[in-house]
Amino acid sequence: MLLPQGCQNSEENSWMIWPEASTQVKAELLEQEALQSSFGYINDYFPDEDLLQQLHPVDLDGDGDLDIIYNGFCGTESDCIRIFWNDQGNYITLLERFGDIKKVKRLANGNLKFEIELLPCCGDFEIRWFTLDLHLEGNSPKFTYTNFEIGVDETPEPDLHLDEPIAFTVKNSPYHLRVGPSIDTTSWHLLNGDHQGNIYLSYKAGAKGTAYGATKDSTGREWWLVKMLPTKEMVDYMENGASLEMPAPARWGYMSSRYLQLQ
Repeated sequence: MLLPQGCQNSEENSWMIWPEASTQVKAELLEQEALQSSFGYINDYFPDEDLLQQLHPVDLDGDGDLDIIYNGFCGTESDCIRIFWNDQGNYITLLERFGDIKKVKRLANGNLKFEIELLPCCGDFEIRWFTLDLHLEGNSPKFTYTNFEIGVDETPEPDLHLDEPIAFTVKNSPYHLRVGPSIDTTSWHLLNGDHQGNIYLSYKAGAKGTAYGATKDSTGREWWLVKMLPTKEMVDYMENGASLEMPAPARWGYMSSRYLQLQ
């Protein structure tokens, strides 16, 4: 499917904006007792050279100390991300979650923006994309979620990518967001369990979204690949048994363009 900007580069570690530390520096960091509980069990199952390849000592906050970003194997079907802040030799966990870092950018205000992709696993069907900003609160860095988007793994690419996104409002109720560019009432899809048909979600008149691509089905009906905007600002999102407050998710899928009013 069409990936949000920043998630399209699949080259390993292409997100690194810092010089890569030497293998010796990485190995010496892992010998520190403060990090043994975080990486010891990974090292038991992961060859040393592979672990070191996914470990990135970087200076996140410009204080001259080497903080740590790890993105790789953690014993589960999904990779994990662990980011530690070096506070005068004490390694404090800033972020621990599943997913893969796709892009890191330093903003004009000095904050860092991380774009993360979480592919479906363990019977799930949705891809999740998160954007987080790393900023200072006092002298301590802190992550804040600033964007959240969800799509379905089997949603196909559109035939045409639009040169400019098209903002629209839904005119009819209910109006369906579908997994693919067709009206399908017979196929079975993995949507919250076995689900017949390709309706992903339904929206009321007045709902807003943005189209990024277009496809015509066998009947000539035009379908837009769209991102539907959330109807509220924040949600409590459960992950790994913990509740996280983050922006309500935008949803990706296909809508017939027939009853979409251009803004």
